[in-house]
Amino acid sequence: MSAWIRSIARLAAAALLSLGMGGCEVGPLGGTPLRGEPATENVRDWSFLEPRYAIEIETHAGSLLPSAQARFVVQDGVLWLYAMATAGFEVPWVRRLRDQDPGVTIGVDGKLHQGRAVWVSDATALAPLLPAVLRKYHMVETSRARFVPSPERFPGTQIRHAFFRVDPPPR
Repeated sequence: MSAWIRSIARLAAAALLSLGMGGCEVGPLGGTPLRGEPATENVRDWSFLEPRYAIEIETHAGSLLPSAQARFVVQDGVLWLYAMATAGFEVPWVRRLRDQDPGVTIGVDGKLHQGRAVWVSDATALAPLLPAVLRKYHMVETSRARFVPSPERFPGTQIRHAFFRVDPPPR
């Protein structure tokens, strides 16, 4: 095999590897199952997470790379997982929680908290969360933000938001 073909093969392998690693939601070294001690009680108020930028989650749906770093907001003590994607792309953990199994493990300070991620798409229910998300992740201060039910009417704004309320696991 010529040196040129070998270099092309190495480049292709590196490109495929970087695409595969880039597809895992916590970066090149993440995606493996979370480690820690199971929490003994359900969290009633998640407000202690507010200063953090992201949290580690693991979906219960079958996946080679089940964990991810997720953005979130806490509203009135309730934990809301948040993801944003452009049209034509969907964050893998969103698809798994919404379409396969809503079971989720939240990893916090070495403790693993079990929960059930409930997908919420009602714009009225989500309206109070949007200013908090814009402030925390996009550094935008506004009280007039609103969800547009049909973003395709506004070219260039086809950003999809996904919100999951984390409830205690079913007994």
